[in-house]
Amino acid sequence: MRYTSSNEGSNAPHREKWKWQLNIPIFLFFLFLSAIFWLLNSLNQEYSTTFEYRVIFTHPPKNKAITGEEKARLEVVLKGRGYELMRYMIAEGQTTLQINLESTYYHRAEEPGRYYFLASGVKEAIQNQLGTDILVISLQPDTLHFVMTGSVRRKIRVEPILDLQVEKQYLIKGKPVCNPDSIYVTGPSGIVDTLSCIKTKPQQVKHLNKTIELNLQIEKDEQLSYERAQIQTIVPVEKYTEALIKVPIQAINLPPGLKLKTFPHEATLVCNVPLSDYDKLNPSLFVVAVDYKDLDRKKGNKMDVIVLKYPEFAYSLKCMPESVEFIVE
Repeated sequence: MRYTSSNEGSNAPHREKWKWQLNIPIFLFFLFLSAIFWLLNSLNQEYSTTFEYRVIFTHPPKNKAITGEEKARLEVVLKGRGYELMRYMIAEGQTTLQINLESTYYHRAEEPGRYYFLASGVKEAIQNQLGTDILVISLQPDTLHFVMTGSVRRKIRVEPILDLQVEKQYLIKGKPVCNPDSIYVTGPSGIVDTLSCIKTKPQQVKHLNKTIELNLQIEKDEQLSYERAQIQTIVPVEKYTEALIKVPIQAINLPPGLKLKTFPHEATLVCNVPLSDYDKLNPSLFVVAVDYKDLDRKKGNKMDVIVLKYPEFAYSLKCMPESVEFIVE
């Protein structure tokens, strides 16, 4: 006769639980292995899929330009084994198809400036690019349209787009200088003639404490061609000091026979000045005034003080006081 102790009976559920936990990793391993075999078998089958090309027309005739009124796209139905299609789609992504108008036969449409060509004319070129493992089944649409107008060439000013942050006690002395400051741009007359400037791609520079040189990329329009792709830009940075200068207050637009006196009779101007320009400071470079024409719009016995003239090297200019009392004689 066999006797079972109470301890042995209580351990039985724990052993069953331990066996189940041991089997979970084995089950997951074979599940993963089955999924791999299933995926490999699926990728070995043949499939058809649609791949999209973005079409760009290049090399137009002399004195002609392609406008971007229509963003042409070509849908290509491809057939091949799953792994070949997947490899191609991952490697290529969204492919751009360049159509050279010098070597492509295209037709003039009835509407002035509009042209078209048959998509079947580039089927062979796409097939050569894909090789023999993937087959081109069809192209949609079967006709691609584009607009070609007269081309012009103009020299246009370059405007740098910069976000500049200087360290304490430093300032940007003047404006950033582009070299060259203008470039030739070629494209459709309807676009080029409306341009007032060519902008660069935005760039941020922090902690400036000295003059720097930057190579800024031109912000391009696909419909235009540019003389160069980047511009050298000099950002002048200099240490500054705060300056105070007293300037007499003048009266302007005063009728003949009248005199206007202000209290006080001079203003104190506070500004930041680059160290290299500090010795140039002189009260004659500033003009501070009150305008007699403002009397009709004023309430009370004070007039606003305005700064009419100041040198370009005076930055963050403040006038004290901002308004003054006056009498007219």
